[in-house]
Amino acid sequence: MKTILIPLFIILFYMFAVNAGAEEPANNYGQDDLIRTLPEDVREALDEKDITPDNAGALSITPFTVLKGTWNVFTEEFGKPLKMLASLVGVILLCAVVEVLRDGSGANGTSSSAGDTFGIVGVLAGAGMMCLYISDCVIRSVQTLNAGSVFLFTFVPIFAGIMAIAGQLTTASVFAAVLVGAGQVFAYITTAFLAPLASCILGVSVAGAVNPDLKIERLAETVKKIVIWALGLLITVFVGLLSLQSFLSTAADTVALRAVKFTVSSTVPIVGGAVGDALSAVRGSINILRGSTGTFGIIAGIAIIAPTLISAFCYKIALGIAAAVCDIFGISRLSALLKSGENVVTIIFAMLFCFTLLLVVSVGLMLFIWNGGA
Repeated sequence: MKTILIPLFIILFYMFAVNAGAEEPANNYGQDDLIRTLPEDVREALDEKDITPDNAGALSITPFTVLKGTWNVFTEEFGKPLKMLASLVGVILLCAVVEVLRDGSGANGTSSSAGDTFGIVGVLAGAGMMCLYISDCVIRSVQTLNAGSVFLFTFVPIFAGIMAIAGQLTTASVFAAVLVGAGQVFAYITTAFLAPLASCILGVSVAGAVNPDLKIERLAETVKKIVIWALGLLITVFVGLLSLQSFLSTAADTVALRAVKFTVSSTVPIVGGAVGDALSAVRGSINILRGSTGTFGIIAGIAIIAPTLISAFCYKIALGIAAAVCDIFGISRLSALLKSGENVVTIIFAMLFCFTLLLVVSVGLMLFIWNGGA
C-alpha cells in the first residue's frame, strides 16, 4: 500500500503545483517578486528587450546585440574617467614644467625648495582629483553589490523551489545552501571591507606620495594581490563545492525520479503507464519554467553588475594612461599615487567580476547538469 501512496503523493504534488500556477498567475512562482527586486533602470532595460522570467526573450539576443550594448555602456561610462584623465594630465604637465624650470635655474636652494613645494602641491591636487572620482566609483560599486545581493537572495529561493518541483529536491537544497552562503560572504565583504579598505589604501598612498621617505608605494600592490588571491580562493571553494555536491545529488534525484515512474507504471492498475507518462510531461513543462527562470537570473544579474563593472574598467584604463604619462615626464611621486589608485580600482573590478562569475557559473551549472542527466 505504501508503494502506491508515495508515488501518487508525488504525482499529486506535481499536478497541484502546476494547477496552482495556472490558477494564480499573480503569484507566478515568485517571478513577480523577482522582477520587483531589480533596480529601476535594469527593469526598464530588460523590458525594452522583452526579457522576462516566463518567455523566450533571451532567444532574440545575438552576439551583435551583446557587443553593441556593451559598446553603448562603455561610451556612456567613459565620460567621468575621461574628465578625470584630462584633469590629471593637466596637473602632470604643470608638474613637468616646474621640473624643467627648476632644472634650468641652476643649483639654487630657493628654487629647489619652491620646486619641492610645488611638487607636493601637485601631488595633493592630483590626489584630490583622483580620490573624488574613485570615491564615487567605490560608493557606486558598494550600491551595485548590495543590489546584486538583494537580487541573489530573492532569486535563489525561487529558482531552488522550481528545481524542487521539477524533481531536483537534493540538488535544490545544495544549490540554495552554497549560493546563499556565498552571497552572505560577498555582502559582508562589501559592507565591512570594500569602502574602508579603499579609503585606507588611498590615504596611505597620498601620505607616501607626499613623503617619499615612507616607502609605502608598494602597499596597494600587495593588498591588491592578497584580495585577488582571496577572491579567487572563495570562488574556487564555492563553485568546487557546488559542483561536487551537485553531481552526486543530481544522480540521486535522477534515480529517485526513475524509481517513482517505474513504481507508478508497475503498481497502478490499467492506467499506470499513462500516469507515468503524464508525470514525465508535467516534469518537462516545469523544466521549461526552470530553464527560463534560470536564464533570466543570469541575464538580470549581468545587467545589474555590468554598468558598474565597465565603469571600473574605464577608471582603470584612465589611471593607467595617467600613470604612463607621469612615467614619461618623470613625475615619480604622482606616478606612484596613480598606480595605487589603479590598484584600488582593480580590487573593485575583481569583486564585481567575481560576484558575476559566481552567479553565472552556479546557475549555468544547475541548468547544464540536470539537462545532461535528465
